[in-house]
Amino acid sequence: MSVTPKASWPWVRTLLRSVYDQPDADSVVARYDRVLNSLAEKLPKVAEHLERTALTSWRSPRSPWRSGASSGPTTLRKFASNGAWLVLAAMAFNLTRAAGTIASVFHAKAGTATIRRQLIAVPGHLARAARRMAIHLPKDWPGQDSWEGLFNGACGPPTPETT
Repeated sequence: MSVTPKASWPWVRTLLRSVYDQPDADSVVARYDRVLNSLAEKLPKVAEHLERTALTSWRSPRSPWRSGASSGPTTLRKFASNGAWLVLAAMAFNLTRAAGTIASVFHAKAGTATIRRQLIAVPGHLARAARRMAIHLPKDWPGQDSWEGLFNGACGPPTPETT
């Protein structure tokens, strides 16, 4: 971007990002060639600069795109971490929906924010006594039945204390 005129930054940025949206290595190379051709027409200095940069390493035989290696240029790692965050977000969403389904009929149909507010952000505190964990919930808490339904569904009903 150092040789790109400031007014052209959004366009050049969009072109370069389109390269990363390709499904496989051959598509990446083809898209990159089209990007260079587009830039050569309107911004020849930028196209020249990109020809000399590390982006051309995609064509090398040991390229991370071709070999499937986990190491590679920083830009490739950045997009791999975005994929990891996407997987974690999907897992969190699915676990939240599953918790809502276990808790009650209302929460099975509720949105993610409602489940998070009513079941996950519990207004209680944990206490430990005699090597046992206990959660103390407020009296007359409106979400107690749903939360206990979730707890019993996930962990089973509590064992009765024997004295």
